[in-house]
Amino acid sequence: MTLSCAVCAQVVGKRAHGIQCDECRTAFHAKCVGLSSDALTALSGEGSSWRCTTCRKGPARRTSVIICDDNSDSAMPNRDLLQSIDSQLKLLNSKYDTLMTSVAFCSDKISDFEKSLTLLENKCKVIDTLRTDNDKLKNQVMGLQKQLDDNSQYSRLYNIEIQGVPRKEGENIYKILESIGKEIQCPLDDLHIEYAHRVPTRNPLNKDGNIVARFFSRRIKENVLASAIKAKRNRRLTATGEGAVRGIKVAGLSDSIFINEHLSQKNKELFKATRDACKKSNFKFSWSKNGTVFVRKNEKSANRRTRKKEKEGRRWENREDERWKKKKEEGRRRTKKEEDVSAFIGNIIKLGKKTKLFGLVTLPCRREYLVANCFPPTNERLPQL
Repeated sequence: MTLSCAVCAQVVGKRAHGIQCDECRTAFHAKCVGLSSDALTALSGEGSSWRCTTCRKGPARRTSVIICDDNSDSAMPNRDLLQSIDSQLKLLNSKYDTLMTSVAFCSDKISDFEKSLTLLENKCKVIDTLRTDNDKLKNQVMGLQKQLDDNSQYSRLYNIEIQGVPRKEGENIYKILESIGKEIQCPLDDLHIEYAHRVPTRNPLNKDGNIVARFFSRRIKENVLASAIKAKRNRRLTATGEGAVRGIKVAGLSDSIFINEHLSQKNKELFKATRDACKKSNFKFSWSKNGTVFVRKNEKSANRRTRKKEKEGRRWENREDERWKKKKEEGRRRTKKEEDVSAFIGNIIKLGKKTKLFGLVTLPCRREYLVANCFPPTNERLPQL
């Protein structure tokens, strides 16, 4: 918008400096209103105001605006300032664009992370479900394996296993069993044996293989095992000379024949590991009965039963000693308590004799004695104990 001087009607701002009234907004040349260049510069500062002669009667309302020529020297600082501000704005805009791009990138990454986290949570739920199902299947497999082992051992309850009989060409298993029966003084003939055979083996230490015989009843099997134990014990007692005597001697067959229960493969491994553990722990006895392995430290100790292979490595000696110590301690406490109660009852009886008490009754009550129905026949007071 072009402004004209109100005095000379010439354009203000192109060739000459001018000033605008703060109140009536009329433009004047600085020369027309008698303002020097220094005064004009002073009025161009912030907070300065100027009014024309017509409007000087009223109060000042706003800051004066200096109208400068575009090509003048005083307009150069403002133009440089504007250019600097413009360049700074452009830089801020570029940085803002970069920041918005980074924010969008981070937002996309967060969205991808949330999707991955949701997928991971779903997978964790599936894994937990699979772990639960796996535990259930493991328990079922363990139960089925135990049932299979029990059935495998149960099918051998009528059987015995004979070791140490060399294999011969054209041998007759039933004749061998008959000879063994005569030696142990227990008949082993066709009337008692359902079937008998030699077990094939791949063990290089036992190329002959063991003999398995099945009886018609478990009672016959138990009698055969008891007779074999008795024969082996008699041989140990009657043996002379040096060297350990092992097994049963049968003329024409072998000098060391062993007759045992027919155990399943798992129970055989358990029995072998138990014997090794007994040697390390100084246990004297280890045997099996009806598919169960037992151990005993000496003639005075109690029988111990082993069920799992993980248990035979424990030190039965320490456990047995702790148990016996606990029982002895309980026995001591029980004896002391009974002695105290007996002494108390003795004092009551003595007191009853002195005070003519009657109706003394003792009742057992959990290792203690309860004294009841004790009262004097007259109105005499019971003395304090």
